[in-house]
Amino acid sequence: MEPTIDLGYKLLKSIQDEVEDPDESFQSIESDDTDGSDLGNDRERKFLVYEGQLMDLFGNCPSCAQPTYGEIQQIKGSFITITQDCGFCAFQRTWSSQPFIGSIPAGNFELSCALLFSGSLPSKATRMFQFLNMTSISYRTFMYHQQCYLHPVVIEVWRDQQASYMQEAQNSGRHVHLGGDGRADTPGHCAKFGSYTLMDLEKNMVVDLQLIQSNEVHGSCHMEKEGLIRGINYFEQNGVPIGQIVTDRHLQVAKWLRENLPETTHNIDVWHVAKGLKKKLLALSKEKECEDLRDWIKSLVNHLYWVPSSTQEDEDDELKWEKWTSITNHIQNIHDGHGEQFQQCEHGDLDPTTRRKRWLRPGTKVMEKLELIVNSRQMKRDIPMLSPSFQTSSLEAYHSIINQFAPKMYKFSYFGMQSRLTLAALHYNENSEKAQAATREGNLQYSIVFPKQKKGEFTVKKVKTRSTYDYVAVLMDSAKSRARDTKMPHCDDRKKMQ
Repeated sequence: MEPTIDLGYKLLKSIQDEVEDPDESFQSIESDDTDGSDLGNDRERKFLVYEGQLMDLFGNCPSCAQPTYGEIQQIKGSFITITQDCGFCAFQRTWSSQPFIGSIPAGNFELSCALLFSGSLPSKATRMFQFLNMTSISYRTFMYHQQCYLHPVVIEVWRDQQASYMQEAQNSGRHVHLGGDGRADTPGHCAKFGSYTLMDLEKNMVVDLQLIQSNEVHGSCHMEKEGLIRGINYFEQNGVPIGQIVTDRHLQVAKWLRENLPETTHNIDVWHVAKGLKKKLLALSKEKECEDLRDWIKSLVNHLYWVPSSTQEDEDDELKWEKWTSITNHIQNIHDGHGEQFQQCEHGDLDPTTRRKRWLRPGTKVMEKLELIVNSRQMKRDIPMLSPSFQTSSLEAYHSIINQFAPKMYKFSYFGMQSRLTLAALHYNENSEKAQAATREGNLQYSIVFPKQKKGEFTVKKVKTRSTYDYVAVLMDSAKSRARDTKMPHCDDRKKMQ
């Protein structure tokens, strides 16, 4: 089955010859720079000018210096033309506030580009201009520019980046290590769109995005599996072998990978397992006669992270399980006899005078319930699959960037969602390997934060350098080139775009 984004992109290109240009009337407001050749430096500054201050510039004739009268002839978005006539020397001129990109005023077009490429919401931006009483493009004009120029440009730049990655992966002949995770556009089971992301965990780079509508599958709960299938097919079509894939505990995903990619190693991200474990331990610690467990929750979670990191990939899965279940002996002050392969704890002698946590007693209510959690069927399935090296924390960071471009509290069209997901990926790929910031003296910078999940405890984090936006310059140049070379078409059925 052809991916929806390909079908949508073909539809977008097929109807570009049918969309009306809202700025088509500007072809009659002519100056020598309508071809866009005199745009000058792309970093040319723009200024906010008040009407009264602007009209003062047309109060005298530049030819005879006699008082004249300038008149605003047309206002279209942020574009304005002023005519000046002198009754003394018959001097006349028409002044335009902006150059043109093709047939579109440059300021109007660049404003549309800046709105989308920054992840801003056009409804809020236009409202801001309204409160400022400043002339700007309308919501309708932004949608025209977006549909006919900006969406295709974002997709083309992203595909160029994908093609470059695939070519490098083919030439290297390596088996890529991927991380995969899904995201719904709204919480719960009422999502309309679901996206699935595949990231090269070695390069820390988003390499594939799939956008699925819930009506393409049998409900929103099936979108994550469908996104994975399309992403794997994309790698197979390009002849790039997958050596390892790390995902969350999604059962449909695990089953499909087990049946269709038996030679690919499927691992589970430790953080997802630890999150579920911590919730169960917190709930148990609130029960009567189980309060002593609260002091051990952090140790139990840390032990879960230690199990895969201390075990080689080629070692028996039974060793992982024995390491994990040894925690029930350890918290009862029993440090040997854990199993055949893992017989005793690896820590040294414990000093009883420095102990702050009370050992749990055998046969108590808290131990009985804790052993049920530790030895549950879910843990038996997940522990052997825990990833020893790569995790999906980078994917979670990418998802947080998506929230800046496509907040879940707002609805977007299919192409709008696809473009904003792609912009988030372009931003992440450019800034995923930011260096740590340093002071003028060369000392590395750190900050102290108090995450909510730490419940009052602090974490020391590295302060990174500022983000860069070189990809925006590439998008802007491509969008301007497209606007110069093509005209915005006419479309009678614009609902096809959404």
